[in-house]
Amino acid sequence: MKRAMVLIAWTAAASSVGTAQERIWYADGQGADDRFGIAVELLPDLDADGVQEVLIGASAHWCGGISHSGIAYELSTSGGELNEWCGEGDEERLGGALAAIGDVDHDGVDDFAVGAPGYYDPSLGPNTGRVFVISAKTGTTLLEIHGDFPGSTFGSALAGLPDLNGDSYPEIIVGEPYYGLAIGKAFVISTKDGSKLRTYSGAADYVRLGANVAALGDVDGDGVKDYAIHAIMPIFERGKIWVYSGASGALIWSIRGPYDLDHLGVSIADGGDIDGDGYPDVLCGGRSGPAFGGHFDGYSGKTGALLFRIESTQTSEQFGQSCAMVGDANGDGVGDYLVGAISTNYTTNRVGRATLFSGKTLRPIYTFYPDDNETSFGYVVRGGIDLNRDGISDFVISGIAGIAPGPSGGRVSIFAGNDLYLQADEPNPIPGDFVTFDTRGGVPGSFAELVLVDVNGTPVFAPLDYGFLDANGELASTLCVPDDATGLYFTVISYAVKLTHKPKWNDSSPVVISVQ
Repeated sequence: MKRAMVLIAWTAAASSVGTAQERIWYADGQGADDRFGIAVELLPDLDADGVQEVLIGASAHWCGGISHSGIAYELSTSGGELNEWCGEGDEERLGGALAAIGDVDHDGVDDFAVGAPGYYDPSLGPNTGRVFVISAKTGTTLLEIHGDFPGSTFGSALAGLPDLNGDSYPEIIVGEPYYGLAIGKAFVISTKDGSKLRTYSGAADYVRLGANVAALGDVDGDGVKDYAIHAIMPIFERGKIWVYSGASGALIWSIRGPYDLDHLGVSIADGGDIDGDGYPDVLCGGRSGPAFGGHFDGYSGKTGALLFRIESTQTSEQFGQSCAMVGDANGDGVGDYLVGAISTNYTTNRVGRATLFSGKTLRPIYTFYPDDNETSFGYVVRGGIDLNRDGISDFVISGIAGIAPGPSGGRVSIFAGNDLYLQADEPNPIPGDFVTFDTRGGVPGSFAELVLVDVNGTPVFAPLDYGFLDANGELASTLCVPDDATGLYFTVISYAVKLTHKPKWNDSSPVVISVQ
């Protein structure tokens, strides 16, 4: 693996001030079809700017003219690139999997792992795969672990685990889905010396065990965090997830996808305690479902029972491709969820979406859409970063493809979180159309007001609608576009009273309506 500091300018933007819906930072892939953003992780603050760094994989990037060697970038949201690591061989696809892990070199900074599942082993041939454990602080390789079977794609999936064997080194779990006749394997591996502590194998050909892996909370309540392993499964490809004890490696429970071609487990995440039983639960996505639109599920960490399922309402959008718990995004005291759907046809040149759901009501709070010429938007979603330092978690969303002259190599964006959200169902209406503005994420029962604040650059303050937020913290306002409004841009903001010991107004970010 080659390592170098960047010598070119990034296509990136940052802002110190932002509210909900606003894209406050982005970075683009440096080459066409790079698949930039195929994997994204958050790292500790390395440049002392007060914000975590972003680790991004681009598995199809050509490093130094080497075909699809792949690359991983360590980026600061305030200062550009800090470091990069390149694959060394054709089709190595380094950066296809990433994992933030614990402090391997004991320098006080948590480190990370990078997968290169297409690595050509001189003895075993192509797609043997390898994994690098890298110091986040110095960028040096601490450990290199190779697959041991031809074509097994060792390193296709990665997750960081705590120290499970008491040697003061964190572990990693590595997926190898094409071991054997696609039986697949997954390994729990020590970062001290690369030794395999536990091995899991698929039960039959084409199971593809290890296609995804994930770290979870302590679902069995024994004081040690647990983990999940996913398999695509043969024939009908419904997908299956096994949840294992971190302490013993024993199976706790498993669940199979409910639909043909479901690929249940394509995304898996720690869900926090959804049902209030004192045990963290499990989130996961399946890409099938009614009309193959996909679904997003929550399962009891303790029993594996289904707690909820949100089905897609659109055909073939692959809703559930990604999912994450992103903290309390609307201030109601309950963690919320962000879910990606990479094939939503928003317009012909804007494909994909990521929807923020209330963890309390399971209703959508806001949907993020790509810019022009962005596609496969929502491939990876993350929370847990506060880029604008307003005390509210912001959202990381990747789109791994695009259409020239847009980000054809992929884009990773950070959108600002907020305590009130506003969205219009039609941003480009014509005169006579009715447009519905949804105010969401407020405190149920509080007073809210929709206000016109700008017309073609001229500030105004004209209330358009008002009322009390319903039991879900929502207010829908449907307004008719004036007959003489062609060519005008209307900017509206929603305000709602926050019912605290000292009531105050929360405001949404502005929404612009362009009348055609």
